[in-house]
Amino acid sequence: MQEKLEKAWQLFDIGDYAASEEIYLECLKKTDEDDYENYASVLMGMIYTQSYMEKYDEARKYANHLIEIAPNDEEKHIALHQAGMVERMAGRYDDALKFFQQEAEIIDVAFSEDDMRIAANLYEQAYVNMKKGILDKAEKIMNLSLQHAKKSEDAMCIGCAYRGLGEIMGMCGNTIQARNYFEQAIAAFELAGDSIAVDEVKAMLAEN
Repeated sequence: MQEKLEKAWQLFDIGDYAASEEIYLECLKKTDEDDYENYASVLMGMIYTQSYMEKYDEARKYANHLIEIAPNDEEKHIALHQAGMVERMAGRYDDALKFFQQEAEIIDVAFSEDDMRIAANLYEQAYVNMKKGILDKAEKIMNLSLQHAKKSEDAMCIGCAYRGLGEIMGMCGNTIQARNYFEQAIAAFELAGDSIAVDEVKAMLAEN
């Protein structure tokens, strides 16, 4: 099972969503919630593949099921994060915010000292507000995400926050500041070893 899950994720990571989906569906037939760790991994894989294939109703179904079976706060906030991601990608921004705010409530109680979790949640809240065009609020929340990301010393979180700030500044017409943030995002993603994220931000930088 583990080998198949790793293969499915590798296929997803290179953008072969249909092949990844096929493996996850095969795994779904062979596991259930009694084997929670593997079952949750399969559901997460289905959430990602369905979302990236724009099968949002299917993705929503798997995300809601993941929330329902979550055995503790750790798994519940992860499931809520995934549900929020689905709605963000589907363009249902108010629904996305509801999930991210529910996740934030759990983090505030159970993981109040975990800067990486806080940073990831704040990033999503900021990004959704950016998508809604509420740029002042988006910038404020994204800066909070960056603060917590720096405290966590997680290069991916730092890169995401800088990239988000770059996008927000770009939408505000502040090209110079946008470029500065994108350059810092590239440095963080290079440190994290994420070449795909580096290339994505370089493309954003070229547009500013």
